[in-house]
Amino acid sequence: MNDTTFAQRGARKLAASQLHLNRTRLELIWADKLDDVTPPDWLIRGIQVRDSLAMTYGPAGGGKTFNTLDKALHIASGRDYHGRKVQQGVVLYVAGEGRIGIAKRLRAWCQHHGVDRKNLPFALSARAVRLIDPDDVGVLLESISEAQFTPILVVIVMGLFSTRNSNF
Repeated sequence: MNDTTFAQRGARKLAASQLHLNRTRLELIWADKLDDVTPPDWLIRGIQVRDSLAMTYGPAGGGKTFNTLDKALHIASGRDYHGRKVQQGVVLYVAGEGRIGIAKRLRAWCQHHGVDRKNLPFALSARAVRLIDPDDVGVLLESISEAQFTPILVVIVMGLFSTRNSNF
């Protein structure tokens, strides 16, 4: 076994990615300062906030992928999402499985909404990324850096943790 630890390899990959992640300490906001909090920067007004973490979960076949892809494509196209204003931007969709199904849904969505795929800032990963593997995370960050775009939304399909249940 070599002297390089799992964490050290992952840290080097992240440093090499040229992405500058905000690694500051966690700021605590006391009750008397809550009125000073900056209002959210909405990707989809009232639904999805920029620079946040969101999770979609439910039973198998419950429409999680359909709903998530619909939101992502509305953000990529800049089209209002069911009457709600959308902030347009590049979307990276990291699919652990079902890329063929996603491609079919994307084509159908574009056809239904009259959106030209050639002008749609939406990228689909060619393979899964295991988020519990620092090397895989490093590869993801390096790929984003090399593509020279900054996604406004990164969708990561569950199942990337090698569990049988996509809902954990």
